[in-house]
Amino acid sequence: MAKRQSIPAKSTGKAPPRKISEMAWIGHGLSGLLGLITLVFGFYSIGSLQITLTVGLVVLGALLGLLSWQSLHGSRRAWAFLVVTNGWMAIALLFGAPSVRDHLHLGLTAALVPSAVFLVSTVFLALLKDDYASAPFDSRG
Repeated sequence: MAKRQSIPAKSTGKAPPRKISEMAWIGHGLSGLLGLITLVFGFYSIGSLQITLTVGLVVLGALLGLLSWQSLHGSRRAWAFLVVTNGWMAIALLFGAPSVRDHLHLGLTAALVPSAVFLVSTVFLALLKDDYASAPFDSRG
């Protein structure tokens, strides 16, 4: 009886796909959803808000969507920038809530909801630090 020789598998050069936790899905999903809402609001506000605010909303919405996608696929740079951007938005909307309340004729509680959602997304993403600690921080992300 002849021995069978095993043929080594070809290496594709790609790392095996990583397991994505529920916490990662929630954090990235919230961030992507906030990016989509910001992008839609930016396009909706063309002509009614100052052009700088409109451009800022469109750029921020697109950036949040792109960073969420890249970070979900393991990019350490995108994750770091996404955490900082979400945290910055949580703080900016916290201090901007009285203006939002006055302009949209809402209660203060309703005006604080976007800040709270950005804060929750920031916390969920920040808790993923161990998943990204071992990720390479090179030019490939």
